[in-house]
Amino acid sequence: MFNNRSHLVAALNKRFEQQYVLENAWPPLLPDPHERYKKFREALHHLANNTVCACCACIFHNPAETCSIELDNSILSLLRVDPSLVPYDFTTGFEILDENNILIEKQAIHYDPSTSAPLLWLCMSCALQLCRHQFPAAAIANYRWIGEPPLALQQLTWIEEQLIARAHISGMIYRLERKSNCSYLGVKGHIVIYPQDTRALLDILPLPPSRLPEMIRVVWTGKSSPSYAELHTQLSIRTLNVYNALRWLCQNNEDYKSVTIDYAEFATWPPVYIVEGLIKSMGHISENVAEQIARCGPATEEVDDVSVDGIGDTISTSGILDSNNVSLANNAIILRRLASLMDSDIIKVIYGSQLLSNWDNPAYFTAAFPTLFPYGIGKHMEARRIRPLSLKEWSHVLIKHCSR
Repeated sequence: MFNNRSHLVAALNKRFEQQYVLENAWPPLLPDPHERYKKFREALHHLANNTVCACCACIFHNPAETCSIELDNSILSLLRVDPSLVPYDFTTGFEILDENNILIEKQAIHYDPSTSAPLLWLCMSCALQLCRHQFPAAAIANYRWIGEPPLALQQLTWIEEQLIARAHISGMIYRLERKSNCSYLGVKGHIVIYPQDTRALLDILPLPPSRLPEMIRVVWTGKSSPSYAELHTQLSIRTLNVYNALRWLCQNNEDYKSVTIDYAEFATWPPVYIVEGLIKSMGHISENVAEQIARCGPATEEVDDVSVDGIGDTISTSGILDSNNVSLANNAIILRRLASLMDSDIIKVIYGSQLLSNWDNPAYFTAAFPTLFPYGIGKHMEARRIRPLSLKEWSHVLIKHCSR
C-alpha cells in the first residue's frame, strides 16, 4: 500500500513539474509570419495545380504525386477495352491510342514544353501498378467509364433532376435569403443534403411535382417575405428541359430502359412554372444569426448558378452523413428548429423491410443521379470488372474524378 502511494505521489510531482514549466513558458513565441506565409503560398500553389491521371481519371494537386509518360509506352496496353461496350466516343485523336482502343482520360493529355511532344499524366499509384504489369483496380478501363453528360442533361437544374431520377436516396433542405437586407436583385442559399430511404426504382416518369415536398423543403431566411420573382429564379421548372432530358435518358441510359414516359403528366405542365407545394410548405426564419453560428462547416462544393433568368444567384451545398448514431451531427439543432416551423416532418419516413439498398442493387446510385451517370454505367457493383472495387474504394475515386 505504501509503495502504491509513493508511486502516485511521484507521478503527481512529475506532472506538476511539467505543468510548471509550461506555465512559465507561456505565452509561447509566435511563429515566424514569413515562414507561415511561405507555407501558405506553397499550399495554395499545390491546390492551384490540377493534374489528372490518365488511368484512374482522379485529380491531383501535388506535382510529386504524378509523373508523365509518352503515348507509345507499352504499359498503356493494359488499358485496352472493347469499344462495343463503351456507349460513347472515347477516342483521343491520337492514332497510337485510338487504334489500340486504349481508354484513358482525355484531360490527362498535355505537351512537353521543350519538344511539344504529347504526354500523359499518371498518378504514382497507377504508374507503379502498370509498370509491374498489374491492372489498376481504379482504372476507368475497369468498367468505371462514365461519359460526359450531354447538353440535354447539362441544362437541368438540381430541382428538375429530381423529377426524372428513378430513385431518391437523399433529401434536401433548401435555405434561401437575400444577398443583403436591402437587395432585391439576387438571392443566395445553402442546400443541406441528408440520407433518405427509398423503397423501389420508379418505372413511370416524370415524378409529379406535387411529390417534390416529400424530398425537398424550402426555408426562407429574412425579416420580410420573398417576392414571387425571387422564388421564380430558384424553384422554377422548365417543362421542355425536363422532357428532353428524360427522352435522352430512355434512349441512352441502361437504367432507364424499362422506364415509361408519362406523356399525360407532361401535358398538364405549363412551359415554366413554380412548384406550389414547395411554396406552401416553405418555412420562414426571421433571423439567421443563430444558424450561421451553429453551422460547423461540412464539405462544400463550388458555387452552382441555378438562375433561370440570368440573375447571378449563388448557391452552396453541404451534406449530413449517416454516422450510425456514433455521434450527434452538429446540424441536428438546425434541423430540429426547421422541423418546428412546419406542420409535417421534413425527412420522409419509409415503412417496411423492402428498402432499396446499395448492398444488392447495382443501380442504387446511378439511377438516383442521372446527371452524374448519364449512361448508367460506372456502377459501384459490376461483376465484369477485372479487379473488384469495394464501395469505399469506388466512392473515393469517384469523388476525386476530374469531371465531377
